[in-house]
Amino acid sequence: KEEDLSSFMAKFCESLLVESLVIGNITVEEATKLITDCTKALNSSQPPAVPPTLTVSQLKLGHEYRSVAPVPNDEDINSACLLHYQIGRQSLRDDVLLDIVVQLLDPVAYTQLRTVEQLGYIVATHEHRLARVQGLRILSQSTRDPFYLESRLLACVAGLRKELVDIPDEVLKQHAESLANKKLAPHRSLDVKCDVLFQE
Repeated sequence: KEEDLSSFMAKFCESLLVESLVIGNITVEEATKLITDCTKALNSSQPPAVPPTLTVSQLKLGHEYRSVAPVPNDEDINSACLLHYQIGRQSLRDDVLLDIVVQLLDPVAYTQLRTVEQLGYIVATHEHRLARVQGLRILSQSTRDPFYLESRLLACVAGLRKELVDIPDEVLKQHAESLANKKLAPHRSLDVKCDVLFQE
């Protein structure tokens, strides 16, 4: 109902804690005024005294966890499957290793699942980082049954594991150098730079 949404929005905005990062051609005074004006517009009058703590559950090694949810729209023929492999707390070494793994696996997974098997119109492999905890994710969205999607993603992961084990040192070195060049390259836009800085 419209009144329920309005009531929720009022309470939500009232206790909203605004965390911001302003970069670019702007002075400290202008940036401060910008955030103040935004906070006033949101009517954030009672932000929490202590910022909420974001927690991440540690998944037990060797255990599988599955969450299944119906599609909200009965007429929607799409389904999706997301595999998440929790790695652990972020560190410089593990961050780099995960980035290299994603760089190696993403094109292979895309070719196998999207091109060869024609599994779905969205196939992606990427890193996921939240509250200093990171993991590897493989996603597929399709009109196929989600449990079938899961079986094909798991089969792909088994093949990808062999691909990583058998990778020649020279190829691994090339990927490491490619990643280093990518990290050292200037940000393509202010938006990308802001996103990188905000995550740090």
